[in-house]
Amino acid sequence: MEKEFTEKYKKISKVEENLNVPQSTLRVWGKSFKEVLPVFTKNNTRYYTAENIEMLKDIKHLLNEEGYTHAGALEKLKNDLFRKRKKRKVMELLEDLKKELTDIRLELNQPSAMAETVIV
Repeated sequence: MEKEFTEKYKKISKVEENLNVPQSTLRVWGKSFKEVLPVFTKNNTRYYTAENIEMLKDIKHLLNEEGYTHAGALEKLKNDLFRKRKKRKVMELLEDLKKELTDIRLELNQPSAMAETVIV
């Protein structure tokens, strides 16, 4: 169970090492960008998910390479998240529609009892 937890979540020290970003900066980003807020244990240890880490990489890129301000990066991330969520919702609706249409096609392709009755 613990191994599964440590595979799914990374301590702040590992994130610092992987991203080459100081822990103090990660803490500030966690406060500024609520989407990357880590999971806290009883001991107040921060654990980051893979999704958190990917977003931290995006934040680092926007701030350090694209030249965004904190406010600008936050706005861009919110817009990107909104678009991703909207796209995911549309994909879910399309999958539901596909399933319904498949079910209808299967029903139409099944010979019905009435169609087999011969009218004399």
